[in-house]
Amino acid sequence: MVFISHKLNEVLEVSDRITVLRDGRRVITRETAGATARELARLMTGQDRDLLVKTRGQASRKPLLEVKGLVARGPRGLVALHDVTFWVHAGEIVGIAGVSGNGQTELAEVLTGLRKSDSGQILIDGVDFTNASPRKGVEVGVGHIPEDRLGVGLVRSAQVRDNAVLRHYRRPELSTHMALRRGRIAEFATKLVAAARVQTRSIHAPVGHLSGGNQQRLIAGREAMLAEHVFIAAHLTRGLVVNASQDVGLSLLYRLDVGCAVLLITDDFDEVLLMSGLVVVRYEGRVVGECPRQDTNRERIGLLMGGHMKEAKPQEMAPS
Repeated sequence: MVFISHKLNEVLEVSDRITVLRDGRRVITRETAGATARELARLMTGQDRDLLVKTRGQASRKPLLEVKGLVARGPRGLVALHDVTFWVHAGEIVGIAGVSGNGQTELAEVLTGLRKSDSGQILIDGVDFTNASPRKGVEVGVGHIPEDRLGVGLVRSAQVRDNAVLRHYRRPELSTHMALRRGRIAEFATKLVAAARVQTRSIHAPVGHLSGGNQQRLIAGREAMLAEHVFIAAHLTRGLVVNASQDVGLSLLYRLDVGCAVLLITDDFDEVLLMSGLVVVRYEGRVVGECPRQDTNRERIGLLMGGHMKEAKPQEMAPS
């Protein structure tokens, strides 16, 4: 059996022998016994840097994102969010963990103005953002890395240049509100591409020609510039190789360092445990547990994600 993957923990768990490829060439073939994720990451990327992205700094007492009693429906009209309440402080990453299909998509859409809620309240730095538009999100400083990067985050047929300003084009330096300033837009896109480490032959190339990792780098760089107060990322590193995962993860941490509140929505165990200071677990549209980083373990979170609240003993769960 040949197993091809960039998820290093899976590779270490199921394989007997590992071959590492980089830039289309074989770097090494070795027995799995004794190999580590950090060693494999170094071989895959060619750089001796820690694979793990660690959160930094201390969260403040000021909540920048407050969600109170949120109720919303999914595409079929069924309730997808049941009385959801949580908050994220400045300088804090809160991870929303849950198996796909348990309301994570609807939560991200409601928080970013892409879906209306039935009831409840959303506050961004004390400003009521309930059922506001995505444009209002730009105005109040909300960055959003969507779950579907091509369907929601980018226009596949448009140039890299135009996708780079997709949420910035109303800025005075980029438009007159009657016409776009094409020269300045090109300068803006060139700087963003360089800062976000996007690999493209030209800012005039269609964004659909980029790899998934470079598309995600472009979105992450663009949205980080908007995220003055809140940064919401859904399935941040899904389908990405190690280098791209590290780059987009750092885009969140850079905003964290300047006091932004970060909400990470994912169904990836490793991602949520790696980056979050607090893990909020959801099941069937409800919050079923909260676990601070120092108290988290994979078994407890897995039981909660699967709806086994009895097996995840109450005395082991962090108080909400």
